[in-house]
Amino acid sequence: MKNYYEHNEINELIQKFHLIRKKGYIKSINNNYSGIGLTFENELGLEQNRFSGPDFKGIEIKTHLAYSKSWTFLFSLIPA
Repeated sequence: MKNYYEHNEINELIQKFHLIRKKGYIKSINNNYSGIGLTFENELGLEQNRFSGPDFKGIEIKTHLAYSKSWTFLFSLIPA
């Protein structure tokens, strides 16, 4: 049952991503490196938070600027 739940959540996120993408250019909420992530979360209808947990229904969202040379970490260690 857990795999079915996760599959639906991912599909919902993908559908929302495509709807946001169709909008074209969206002005960033702010001009620093966190702007792209905050803007995307805002477009998803999520409230800004500073928690280390998942952003969207158990899914952690990662964004990356096309011209950025910084690394994007897909895994992180969170103390229990």
